[in-house]
Amino acid sequence: MSLFAPRCHRSGGTGLRRRVAAAIGVAAWVLAVCGAADGLLAAQPGSAAAGRAESQQARDAEPKIRHIDLVHFSHTDYGFTDHPLICRELQKRYLDIAIDAALATRDAPAGARFCWTAETTVAVDDWWRAASPARRRDFLQAVECGQLEIAALPLNPTPTLNRRQWHTMLHWLPEELWQRVRPRAAVVSDVNGFPRAGAAALLDRGVRYLFMSINSDNGGSPFRRPSAFWWKLPDGRKLFVWLNYSYPTGFYFFERQSWRRGPVPRATDTRYRPPRPGEFLRTDEASLRRAHSRLIERLRGVEAAGYRYPTLILSMTNEWRMDNDPPFPALADFVAAWNRLGLKPTLRLTTVGAALARMEKEIGGDAPVYAGEWTDWWANGVASGPREVAASRLAKRLAAAAASPIWGELDENARGTIEQIYRDLCLFDEHTWGSSDSVALPYALETIGQYNAKAALAYRPLAQARLLLSQRMRSRLAGEPEGLYVANTSRLPFNGWVTMPASCLRGAYRSVEDPQSGERTPLEFLSGYRPFSRPRDASELTPENTSATFPDNCPGQTVRFWVEDLPAGTIRRFRLSTEKAQEKVAEEAQPAAGPDVELDGAGWPKSATWPGMERPLLLPGFGDFLSVQIVGFAPRWVARDIFAMGDVSRRESLRAEKLRHIRATPEGPATVKKNAHTCIYTQRLRHPRLRW
Repeated sequence: MSLFAPRCHRSGGTGLRRRVAAAIGVAAWVLAVCGAADGLLAAQPGSAAAGRAESQQARDAEPKIRHIDLVHFSHTDYGFTDHPLICRELQKRYLDIAIDAALATRDAPAGARFCWTAETTVAVDDWWRAASPARRRDFLQAVECGQLEIAALPLNPTPTLNRRQWHTMLHWLPEELWQRVRPRAAVVSDVNGFPRAGAAALLDRGVRYLFMSINSDNGGSPFRRPSAFWWKLPDGRKLFVWLNYSYPTGFYFFERQSWRRGPVPRATDTRYRPPRPGEFLRTDEASLRRAHSRLIERLRGVEAAGYRYPTLILSMTNEWRMDNDPPFPALADFVAAWNRLGLKPTLRLTTVGAALARMEKEIGGDAPVYAGEWTDWWANGVASGPREVAASRLAKRLAAAAASPIWGELDENARGTIEQIYRDLCLFDEHTWGSSDSVALPYALETIGQYNAKAALAYRPLAQARLLLSQRMRSRLAGEPEGLYVANTSRLPFNGWVTMPASCLRGAYRSVEDPQSGERTPLEFLSGYRPFSRPRDASELTPENTSATFPDNCPGQTVRFWVEDLPAGTIRRFRLSTEKAQEKVAEEAQPAAGPDVELDGAGWPKSATWPGMERPLLLPGFGDFLSVQIVGFAPRWVARDIFAMGDVSRRESLRAEKLRHIRATPEGPATVKKNAHTCIYTQRLRHPRLRW
């Protein structure tokens, strides 16, 4: 049973309203056709006279900012507000609304036209693939008349993408479509940094602008906001960066209170709805003058903090949830009414690239230049899923190996698989890591469902990469002589162990032989995992084996041999042999010059210095494995209090009082295993957050 009851069923309305209804659904249908919004416009509290008095007070100390560019978009989370599948479907529908709003106002005066920026190319690509030819023409019309702009990136990224992923990120759209829409700006929201590799990838594709809307909730900006700067890369190229407020902040330059409730209701919850025209940003004179008074108040604060530019860029989202929200076409009416009333500063509803091009023209010559990496430390999500992150990293390595030319040319099907693998991995490295309730309600169905979708973006490409690699290996080697083949798909020579399960050997082999040199290398058999068998005693179980079902420390289950100097991009064949490898003479058996290692009292390396190094590579300790316990009621709110404390001395006092740092300690002495090739130190740790 639906709990949503429309208050009226008045028929009529424009084609734009009907499109809005079809795009959003039932709740938006009421938004589109009910007459409540019209009533609101005629019955606002206050009077024009009162509004003029407020506006006169504002003019007494008008700021120096003369123009405000408003950039309207939907901040895209693949998750958080809704399941990722729902988010992607909503974003397609929002693009429909924006196209119709743009085309409905294209013949209006320049200051009354609706403009929309598509924050992500995932939404555009999803929409384009599903659109009819006629609808695609509408889309291109909106782009060509400058009212619809497509930003360059498919998603808001974490800093963990590799080179191949950045190529995928900047080639998400079909190339023909990319050339038609010509993205010139990237919009990045929420995250606190952007990789320099991403900046280089943008410039490689002709994208010169970065619009950065950092979320200051448990985060922060490296410089004062709002501001502009040039980001200089090592090759000398520069990216023009606008350091924006957080993406919804523009709304609060005109309104004192948020309209949204919930505050993050799911789109499928019909007890909530998107806002109607007239519920905020009203166009009657009294409301406009109150909005003007609010704006002047905010601008004074901006200028008091040091802002000196004649133009200010503000971004605005809708007020349903803020994230994954639809366009608000009535924003164009608000801007037009504002300018008709002659209020200052003037407002321009525009797109991100147009706003940044104007800003560059105005102040680009005076903007400071910075160089370096811009680290994103807003990374709670990445830290919350270590297994999935490990799976994604392995998938990246295997996908690169599968695409290696040593297996031959990729056919069309294989290229499609590689593309899908990297698209999934890019979406995994997107900044959304779960439901808005994931912390408060960790076991709720919505929380688990969203994380399941996120995790699949790591495990699915891992499975696909494994399959593709195995297929290409078998196809390449099927016609070769019998042997054991070792491939180096990397760009550097390989020296290291080749490790396999011993059960893959069908014989009593003791060595491998290089057919070209005749040199034999011994096979070493080690303890390992033996599935579907009962452990004989505790010695066959490692401390990590808490299930104690199958032994994982059973002798002879793993076999390895050493490979020396395998060139990059080559395959070497070995023959398995039942003969024992000859022992090397003493001088040949000596390992290469190793590091000078200093140990602590438990036998763990405090430092390691290789020949030719002036300083040790390793430092005392074992990675500072620690947890931070928050002491006090409702710990996350205590942490927020500390973060929000502006007084440095008070903040440090709160940290000392409320935070307990618990570091790991050694659990017994370290063990060491040495051979002619490697030296491995193992130190078990004791920590209250670790349990085996």
